[in-house]
Amino acid sequence: MKKLFFTILLFSIGTLALLAKTNDSKIDSILTHVEDYTSCVSELRNVPTEALTNYLSKTKNDLSKCKIYNALCWFYFNSNPPKAMEYAKLLQPLAEKSGNQDAIITSYDNLAYLYQGFSENEKAITYTLKALKVKEALNDINGISTSLAGLGGIYHNMGNYKLALNYYNQTLEIENKAKNPSNEGYTRQGALIGNIGSCYIGLGEIDKGLENYLKAIKLYTEHGMEESCSTFYINIGLIYLNNKKDYSQALMYFKKAAKFYEEEENVSGLSAVYGSMCEVYSIQNDFTNALIYGKKALKNAKLSEDKGSILNANKSLALVFYNNKNYQLAYEHFKIAFDIKESIFNETSSQQIEEMQTKYDTEKKETENNLLKTEQELDKAELDKKATQQYMLLFGLGLALIIVVYVAYSLNQKKKINKILNTQ
Repeated sequence: MKKLFFTILLFSIGTLALLAKTNDSKIDSILTHVEDYTSCVSELRNVPTEALTNYLSKTKNDLSKCKIYNALCWFYFNSNPPKAMEYAKLLQPLAEKSGNQDAIITSYDNLAYLYQGFSENEKAITYTLKALKVKEALNDINGISTSLAGLGGIYHNMGNYKLALNYYNQTLEIENKAKNPSNEGYTRQGALIGNIGSCYIGLGEIDKGLENYLKAIKLYTEHGMEESCSTFYINIGLIYLNNKKDYSQALMYFKKAAKFYEEEENVSGLSAVYGSMCEVYSIQNDFTNALIYGKKALKNAKLSEDKGSILNANKSLALVFYNNKNYQLAYEHFKIAFDIKESIFNETSSQQIEEMQTKYDTEKKETENNLLKTEQELDKAELDKKATQQYMLLFGLGLALIIVVYVAYSLNQKKKINKILNTQ
């Protein structure tokens, strides 16, 4: 039995060793043969994370380490942002040390993206500007466009619509000059025009916002990309609903959006647009249609499993029942909405506490490192001071000894001279 156990153990160890060797060979091959930095990092993402971390301890090449840190950072971007941030912070100084421009730009972009996700907007802006400076020096037009759009997005999230508008306009100007006749190019242009429209809405310039939404729809429609218009249809519908109070126009645009969401089976989009249609019908006292679309909104919200959507759908239905004087059902849906709101608040609070804890732990570690460094410097200074004191003491003792010897010698010589004089 023991012999069998050891045989299995040896086989397992041999298998793991072979697997590790295979992964190392694969990483070596990628690092050696894939010259483009971004492509190399993308290839490394297909290697198990454990194999990548093991390889880090074996390589001394800074650029190879940069690529592996980058791959690990990208791997955790969405699933574990704090972990991604750890690798982003390890990547940045190493990228700067390596001098590789692609590594440096990517390290700044990663930090900017992650800091924006953590709502640390000042740091996000700092690293976006760092990346932009390098891209401008290299005349990297696509990179410049991405960074300017990134700055627009950060300021947009901060509610600084004037600055966001400035950066979006700069980006759109670059995109227009690039003349990229592809779906990707038109998608970027349309999204930027839509963002510009959103900024105008934020600034209270409703007509300019509407004008830009319609311009984006025209661009997409002319290039056979009307399926990308659904978000703009909803936004226009909301303008007619909330600002212009033109409910027939609002319904027309909501129905256009619903058509595309139904084709795509986009339950989140359907929940939002059906909820808006429910609100319009409720305002028009058409309780039959309000109830139909309110129930559709709730059904799709449940399918999406998004608590925010389920909350909004229940609120819409509660208002429909309340306006229809069905207070019992109105109360039931209000109660569901209230409970979900409490649940979301608690989850958000927990998440914020976790983020604060992570931030505290990071800052604490940095503080401890700084304290340790300071203590080491103080200890060194103290040792230097003691060494200096010891040298001074030894020097003093040596000098005193020389003086004593000199005095003794002088006295002895004086005695000899006196003795000679006495004899004479």
